Amino acid sequence: TQQQQQQQQQQQQQQQQQQQQQQQQQQQQQQQQQQQQQQQQQHNLLLRTLYLRYHTIHTLLRSTQGG
Repeated sequence: TQQQQQQQQQQQQQQQQQQQQQQQQQQQQQQQQQQQQQQQQQHNLLLRTLYLRYHTIHTLLRSTQGG
């Protein structure tokens, strides 16, 4: 009957909407993960730069002090 067909169509539409929502959630999660990775890389780079700078200054000081 027409009612049954309409109900089926509604169910299909709901399922499609749910699938779309799930896809959107997955995309958001992926974006968050990528952002976290980028932040981690930037942080590591910063630490390395600071350490190298400290190390260089320390070495220079030692050589100028002759000790």
